Amino acid sequence: MCLAVVNGQATGQIASQYKVCIFARAVTYINRWLRICTSGELAQALEASKKKYITAALRSIQELDILHKPSLLMLQSLLSAVNLMQTLGDTTQAWTLTAFASRLVVALGYHSVDARMLEECDRNHEIRRCIRWCYYYDKVLSMLLVRPPSLPALSVEPASLLLPRQADPLDMKGNILIKLAHVLDGALSVLTPDDGIPDNQALGAITRLEVELQDIWEELCEAKAKSSDTIELRLEWDAVDFTYHSIITTVLRLNSVSLHDHRVRERCLSHARRALRSMNVLQYHILRGEQIYHDFVFWTVLLYPLTPFFIIFCNVIATSNREDYNLLTQITAALSRIKECNPSIFRLHGLFSQFTALCDQLYETIAQDASQQYQQTTGAIGSQPTAVTDSNAVNVAVYPQPHESLTARAHSSDSTQLGTSEKPVLYSHALDPGSRAEGLSQQTSSMWDDGLMWELFNIQPTVEWFDAGYKYSATGP
Repeated sequence: MCLAVVNGQATGQIASQYKVCIFARAVTYINRWLRICTSGELAQALEASKKKYITAALRSIQELDILHKPSLLMLQSLLSAVNLMQTLGDTTQAWTLTAFASRLVVALGYHSVDARMLEECDRNHEIRRCIRWCYYYDKVLSMLLVRPPSLPALSVEPASLLLPRQADPLDMKGNILIKLAHVLDGALSVLTPDDGIPDNQALGAITRLEVELQDIWEELCEAKAKSSDTIELRLEWDAVDFTYHSIITTVLRLNSVSLHDHRVRERCLSHARRALRSMNVLQYHILRGEQIYHDFVFWTVLLYPLTPFFIIFCNVIATSNREDYNLLTQITAALSRIKECNPSIFRLHGLFSQFTALCDQLYETIAQDASQQYQQTTGAIGSQPTAVTDSNAVNVAVYPQPHESLTARAHSSDSTQLGTSEKPVLYSHALDPGSRAEGLSQQTSSMWDDGLMWELFNIQPTVEWFDAGYKYSATGP
């Protein structure tokens, strides 16, 4: 392709298709170089070259004629365009181009090609790669945007489309990602029952997806053990860890009925936390030096469901969990360092900032309530008997006996059934604002039984919440 373009042998649509493939691949290579580049001067030169390649690629994409005769080259150029758009954070445009590519796969008959026909094909390797990447993007982006997939069921197992080289880490990673895309396809059918499986079959489908994910986890652990421990590969596996835990969190959340079970909800929260911790590790490797690159965001947070972040946010609102709050603030702080690099990252940072701001208001309210309760209770202790309402709604004066401690007496009065909706206040808590705040945190766990909390929890977040879009003009960024 490069020689044909350089020598002027390609013209018209062929030239445009070649250029899209060449320039998009160049952007991918430069992004990988930037991950390990230690020279500031070289990094600046690479960034300048990347901008030129992006501008040229976008101009060539505009020249593509989707009504042109279907061909393998046209399919390759569309998938290259998808890859570029996702790298730029334009998820919606990437999904649209994937839909075109899926229709082209059908027009070329590749969706019905079986394993034997692929083996006999002269361009076997190129066709396999196109089908595999089209399948991957179609399932992942459709789930991300909660839209119907465009590619019909294939005649071959998606995982079989990759012919792994012996112990190649990136091939092992690619195989795992394809299997995770298959899980997302199943999850999407549960999430949109009008176009998928009936409600009464959803629980069985979710259980099968969990079993499938367990097998993938074992394969992932085995692949990581076989992989060398270089910084480049650690970054790759950190991203896969985030992907896995993001997807299993999404699958577990699909069954809102089972999440009323404390154990199932804790599993869901555990995987959400592990997803955020994986992202924290990834950000630590990437943002610790002077040279910062941001393309990892487009292949993690902006490519897979935002469910883990939203679930952790919901749990902070429901339980005031400080550890979860810290996870959110750490990731938000890391994104603040790169938010100016890309409009999509800027909007993502804005969304997470709103999450943390709401959590901040919650903690401020808890602190104010604790302070007010402390003042009211200490004043009551010093000036008058504590009034407790019995089961018959009669006020009786309760005095601590000389042989009883305040805490012991509080436990005694706490057992009295109150006629009001207010929670009893332990004396030991009233005397200690810190412990009072902790008590409030424990009490708010009951919010998980609140209908409004469940309605919030069951929302499926999408990147359209912050209108992901990244537009370059035809002449430059």
